[in-house]
Amino acid sequence: MSSVKVIGHADDEQVKRVIKSNLSVNIGQIEASGATLGFIKPRILDYECEVISTEVRDEQESVTLDGSPPSDMIKLKQESIYHFECQMRQDCSCANQSHKMGIHDWEANELYRNVISRDKDPAVIKAKMRQKWLDWMKTRDLYFMMGTHHRWKNWLVVSVLYLKPH
Repeated sequence: MSSVKVIGHADDEQVKRVIKSNLSVNIGQIEASGATLGFIKPRILDYECEVISTEVRDEQESVTLDGSPPSDMIKLKQESIYHFECQMRQDCSCANQSHKMGIHDWEANELYRNVISRDKDPAVIKAKMRQKWLDWMKTRDLYFMMGTHHRWKNWLVVSVLYLKPH
């Protein structure tokens, strides 16, 4: 971490320029290029959240890597999933059926952690997660950074970039 330095901050327009210069019309185009990471502009159809556990502490984590007791470790036992189509469905696996992929953006886990700190009712948790990840996201200029799993090579939503609308 000592070698990481902030060299500047980018506003939404600067971020959008970088994304658009690297934007693919679908996951198939990213895959065909041989890349394992790329941007798409999805059309979100639905969102679902599976609440697996609302326990904040992971009792199986008795010590951290440095041997100290864990400090408020969270299990993050939820799964957020987007149902979406790519901009161009031709030459993509969504040509016949929409994509259904897990969201692996840290923000999904952070929202979950905040929600379960105040409420343990799965229906309330799902509603709050859905409000942010579906309803609110549809009001933004939305892009996905797609990546492949290092082991299984399947595609994942690695990051959700939600910029101010035009």
